[in-house]
Amino acid sequence: MEKDENLEVYSRPDIIKEYVESQGLQAVEEYAFGKYVREGDSILDIGVGGGRTTPYLSGKARRYVGVDYSTGMVEACRGRFPNLEFHCADASDLGLLHGGCFDVVVFCFNGIDYIRTDEARSRCLREVARVLKRGGHFIFSSHNARYVLAWPDFSGATLVRGCWRIVRAVIKTVGRARRKIFSRTFWRGRGYVMDPVHGGLVTFVCTPGTIGPELQSAGFVISEIVGNAYPKESPAWSSSWIYYIVTKG
Repeated sequence: MEKDENLEVYSRPDIIKEYVESQGLQAVEEYAFGKYVREGDSILDIGVGGGRTTPYLSGKARRYVGVDYSTGMVEACRGRFPNLEFHCADASDLGLLHGGCFDVVVFCFNGIDYIRTDEARSRCLREVARVLKRGGHFIFSSHNARYVLAWPDFSGATLVRGCWRIVRAVIKTVGRARRKIFSRTFWRGRGYVMDPVHGGLVTFVCTPGTIGPELQSAGFVISEIVGNAYPKESPAWSSSWIYYIVTKG
């Protein structure tokens, strides 16, 4: 079996500790969960990590199941939430779960991007479609291949600080553009890059236009797309990752 460096990273004790200590939802997650997750839904939480999303989702669920391919993450979740159901499973093989048994499946924090091959990611999408009920929602996020523009944050800024934040945003944008503009992945709108997080992870990046056919092939229809800066409205090129809410047809 091919060595999976990403799994090795997510199995490290220091990374597990970091994810266990991570608390609360992002604003875009609060929006998506509030709109598409109903009281009494059966919910599958893929890539559950240290259980950051567990308190909110399990609080609304009739049945909540968390899965992760890192044994250490699963053990941490079982220790934190002993009355809930957690399993060690790869997102591309959910054979331990029956078909058509979930109303909502979530895969937060760009977890789907750390699946290392196109084939495995396609299997993941098919598996999610299999375990979802017809009309059920799949909520996930993915890195934006065209992310270049650093948008300045003017909240609480004086005139001087506002001007300085514009300068810093321009510097960041130029630097990011120089790194990306000549890459094949940027122009194709999809591919694999090395993400420096946690010392380096092989990471898939895409755009709504390039992931759309993959979702359609798996039986999904895109219901809504939301940038990670929600509730702020910003250009598509300034969203470092994007949340997709898709529905099983």
